[in-house]
Amino acid sequence: MGTLEHKVAWLVALEDIRRVIALYAKAGDDKNNPIAMAALLAEDARWACEGFGEFSGRENIARELAQVGRDRIVWSLHFPVAPIIDFAEDLNTAHAFWWLWELATMREEDASEAKHWLGATYDCDFIRAADGWKIKQLTLNIKEVVPYASALQRET
Repeated sequence: MGTLEHKVAWLVALEDIRRVIALYAKAGDDKNNPIAMAALLAEDARWACEGFGEFSGRENIARELAQVGRDRIVWSLHFPVAPIIDFAEDLNTAHAFWWLWELATMREEDASEAKHWLGATYDCDFIRAADGWKIKQLTLNIKEVVPYASALQRET
């Protein structure tokens, strides 16, 4: 890993990216707040999730995710878990993988709302910008969405 200076810079970058991941979850819990979300994205960022779409560009991603927060996932509590972060040698780019455990209230096609538990993973590329680390490309891979009532019934 090199010099003490490089090790300290690595640790600082690691914590900075963990903070971006936490702020991304917080913005998600605020109905994908477009101002908070845009602040985390590179100008030419890409976002993808099967069933929700693929979006490019900071402002477009922030707008589309806010629409999801208004129309489809009307409440959520994100728990990003154990990010694995790998850096390029120059510490200017990084890739992260983490798990997501989410409680959500989702609007169904009939306009009713139902509570769900969601398990997913993220693959995300980050880039260091003048104003801090930014999400360059993010893919959300939803593994399971379980209606809350169904999960309770399984245990009895």
